[in-house]
Amino acid sequence: MSSSEKVIDSNEILKSLKSLESRVSELETIINAKSNVAYNYEDEEVPELTNPINKINMGNVFESKVGEIGLAWIGNIVLLFGIIFLVQFIRDVSTPLISIVFEYSAVAGVFILSRILKKAYSYMSSIFNFNGHLLLAFFTLRLHFFNDEVLVNNTAISILLLLLVIGYQVYVAIKNRSRSVSTVALFFLGISAIAINQVHIMLPFSLVIAVLSIYLSLRTSWIKLLFLGIFMAYFVNIIWFLNNPFVNEKLEIIKSHEFGYIYFFIIALVFSSIALIKKTELFSKPIVISAVILNGVSFSILLFALINTFFSNDYVILLGIVSLISLTYGIIVQLKTEYRTTSALYALYGFVCMSIAFFGIYGYPRTYFLLAIQSLLVVSFAIWFRSKFIVMMNSILFILLLIFYQSTSPQLNGVNISFTLVALVSARILNWQKERLTIKTDFLRNIYLISAFLMMMITIYH
Repeated sequence: MSSSEKVIDSNEILKSLKSLESRVSELETIINAKSNVAYNYEDEEVPELTNPINKINMGNVFESKVGEIGLAWIGNIVLLFGIIFLVQFIRDVSTPLISIVFEYSAVAGVFILSRILKKAYSYMSSIFNFNGHLLLAFFTLRLHFFNDEVLVNNTAISILLLLLVIGYQVYVAIKNRSRSVSTVALFFLGISAIAINQVHIMLPFSLVIAVLSIYLSLRTSWIKLLFLGIFMAYFVNIIWFLNNPFVNEKLEIIKSHEFGYIYFFIIALVFSSIALIKKTELFSKPIVISAVILNGVSFSILLFALINTFFSNDYVILLGIVSLISLTYGIIVQLKTEYRTTSALYALYGFVCMSIAFFGIYGYPRTYFLLAIQSLLVVSFAIWFRSKFIVMMNSILFILLLIFYQSTSPQLNGVNISFTLVALVSARILNWQKERLTIKTDFLRNIYLISAFLMMMITIYH
């Protein structure tokens, strides 16, 4: 090959390499804008970040988003309170008819504005829509309730109007899978229940909240609605139990329950049903356990208040029913779902209610004998449920029971022997079913053995 041909070949190779290098540089610039930023970083004047694909100024986009989201909320809050204050002013200086017309005209205006802005500013439009539903429910509520000058005198008509408005909002929430409208509907169901202040209307509203909150949380894929529903449903029941101080203007325990407690029993069952919902990303194990605990704590507060106020002398049947339902439901959850901790919680709650019922039947100190035997029954449930959690909780309760017995009761040989035998049998069962319960140490077993030894010494001494 001649020297001239070699020079030509090398020139062509160089041209190809330069062309390839320029193409790679262009691709890198298009794919990753950060390389462009890094290149200009040390310049004296740093230009605003730009998108090389469509030449859109990213700085302006960011400012636009901040303006649309932040200023939209501020503007809508100002508009909301502005409309409310203006409506109140018109109520004070005009006739009821003019006031009502203006109120609903303002609501219609907000909805129309939301419709107009929907394509260009979707987020701002959604906030206007939220405000519209908020004002619609608020103005309808104040036609008769929470108002010194009643615009609609007939209570039945006012309740019907409220139901129509909230029913419409529930329809919109379900149809559009709207989280904001769902929130408004649940919130105003609770507020309406408190405003109506009639036991067998107020408390059924709380039951509707419970059912809707579960359905809407599934429909909108927003678990916060479930927790809002738990809060609102039990809040309405607590307000009822405190004689509705918002309406009656006096904080006190109700004089007669009028069988209103039936509703919060049903509410507890409704919220318990979430443990039977198939495990999903929305209804994950931590979410279900949290909801079950919140439901249980809220129910227990009301149950304790109810027993302390109305059933202090005849609570055995009531707690017996709660115990039976809890144990049965725990078994159902254990058999039908993957929520092992949840089923254990229901079982433990049932046994706690059973313990209190035993006390109501036999009193101290004879009830300690049955409580010791019950501890053995709890261990049996733990083996069936394969629940180390139940075993741990039962061990703690067994030790506390021993401490209370020794500090509050005279020594009874029958009770002492029952505690000794139960501790020995429990220790033997734990050793026998160690693998089934996935217990890796002998710590719990040793607790029972030490307890048995101490109780044996006490029995011999006495």
